[in-house]
Amino acid sequence: MAGGAFGCDAGGVALVGGPFRGSRAVQLGGVTRDQLRGPRFRRLYTDVFLPVSEPADLAARSRGAVLLAPGNLVLSGYSAAELLGAVCAPAQANARSRCPAGTSGSSPP
Repeated sequence: MAGGAFGCDAGGVALVGGPFRGSRAVQLGGVTRDQLRGPRFRRLYTDVFLPVSEPADLAARSRGAVLLAPGNLVLSGYSAAELLGAVCAPAQANARSRCPAGTSGSSPP
């Protein structure tokens, strides 16, 4: 991944770039809470951040949405299409997700 900032995948594995859970990044020592509030990162959702050097486009917002409920959340609509390579979403489309029946999790605002 391009970038240069600390991040975590859904399982908490350290990555470079992309959306990440702020609490997990702090726990692993990659950043401090003050750094998350600083100019290097933007908040996508509660506890989900993205380096400001990366665009907060639909793909990034959709990847961030998955971090809200790993294993229980599936992308839908334009979010799913975008990550499958279809470029058909309006410029400001919201990330869309669903929790399968019988599971719990959060959907981004």
